[in-house]
Amino acid sequence: MHIFDYTALFEGITVPQRQTVVMNEKVCTVAKGETIFKEGDRARDMFCLVEGRMKLFKAGMDRTQIVRLVRLNECFGYPQSFTDGLHRLTAVAMTDATLMKVPMNVVKKIIAENGRVGMNFARELAGRLGAIDDRLVNLTQKHVRGRLAEALLIIADTYGKEGESGVVDCVMSREEIASFANMTTATAIRTLATFKEEGVVDFAGKSLILTNEAKLKKISDLG
Repeated sequence: MHIFDYTALFEGITVPQRQTVVMNEKVCTVAKGETIFKEGDRARDMFCLVEGRMKLFKAGMDRTQIVRLVRLNECFGYPQSFTDGLHRLTAVAMTDATLMKVPMNVVKKIIAENGRVGMNFARELAGRLGAIDDRLVNLTQKHVRGRLAEALLIIADTYGKEGESGVVDCVMSREEIASFANMTTATAIRTLATFKEEGVVDFAGKSLILTNEAKLKKISDLG
């Protein structure tokens, strides 16, 4: 398997371009807690998450803000190479993970030569900008309950649930959930306890269970 087998960004590449990617791509295995790149690092490669869980966050004055969770088969770390070339976020593995990476000079050459691939990247970046706009509005306008409900729904949507059990297939600490919902850990813990009392969520050890997803969505919609 090669990186173009995991992502639709390379749909339409020619046979010679496929060969160029194969010659330059690398498979990387990283351990839980390992940093892939840091804010301010030069953006030299495009990464694709093949296995595991990955978070992108920005360090603040008093706490970090998890900006995005990377989906399986999603490419990340490349948008900044089209601007000043410096990463705006830090990428850390939440579990042991497997990544594929391709140098951005190779990717840019293919984009310059292949209009269809260029459009694939344009659509992907436009979609991300729209999602960022929506998330920014929700983080600034929703109350604590709405923000936390939305965060839990995004986590479940990103990594899925195990069968009909409602167990979210991603273990996150209370601190990480709070960071993703843009609130203090203490506030997140109190609100999660309230959600549990209301029968909306539950916990099995460190695993989160969405016991009433419809009600959780209603809380999110109400803000």
